[in-house]
Amino acid sequence: MSIPPPFPPANQPPPGFGQPGGQPPGAFAPGQGIAAPPWQTGGPGGLTPRPVPSTKSKAPLIIGAVVVAAILVVVGVLVFGGDDDSGGGGGAIKSAAAASGLESILRDASFDEEGQETLRTCPLGDVDDLTAAVGKVIELDDQVVDGVEESAVTEESDLPGFLACQINAEEVPRDGPAGLFFQAIQDPPRDYEGYISEFSGDLTSLDFEDPVEYMGGEVFLFCAEAIEEDGYTGCDADWVNTDDNIALNIFLAGEGMNTEDAFTALKAVIVTMADNLAEAAPTES
Repeated sequence: MSIPPPFPPANQPPPGFGQPGGQPPGAFAPGQGIAAPPWQTGGPGGLTPRPVPSTKSKAPLIIGAVVVAAILVVVGVLVFGGDDDSGGGGGAIKSAAAASGLESILRDASFDEEGQETLRTCPLGDVDDLTAAVGKVIELDDQVVDGVEESAVTEESDLPGFLACQINAEEVPRDGPAGLFFQAIQDPPRDYEGYISEFSGDLTSLDFEDPVEYMGGEVFLFCAEAIEEDGYTGCDADWVNTDDNIALNIFLAGEGMNTEDAFTALKAVIVTMADNLAEAAPTES
């Protein structure tokens, strides 16, 4: 069963936010499905040592080889990126395949009269696994880890079609986010910041940071603070690839969050999210 949009259609926010207490506008109450877009109210080297006379010590060569190998590792990290750029899975983001998978999911969905379908499982990955991955890089309260999960898709209307999976604490934790929202957006608008601002309305204050280039896309970072009762509070990191027409994002709902936390959380799961979406892409016959 669905619930009506939390505020008038003209002021429905786009995917990506959360309100104090962790329940975003358009996010869904347990068992009810999504009511509206869930903005939150809503590279290697080796060495082959040359033979050395037995009368000479091999220690300097061994030490030298270790030093050179260490230098190669450092250079590789600097050139190709370290763990921070691994994206939760260590590989590249399969953006085109993920976009195809999302398109397939939306095309095959059985939307209700409000344009939503509740899903039994999250196509972005097991929500417990995604939450555990985030919990390795930022602190999560057990109430969130053991929280209520929901997943749903929303068809394209005035806003892009999207997929959202969430987990929320039943009671607001004293520290850390009150909920996590994992989302994929089909064909995100080119003016992404303008898109966010336009649909957030005047109930919420938005604080944007400069976008960051990351793994073939652009990450939009911002935090939201409710200034009216139906506003939303939390921080968001949205990875947007306009070439492949997909956005993947994570929102940390609640107070005390920052964009660094959101970006760190996104890095921990983005490759996994894209890989799982790619599995839904049609296979060639």
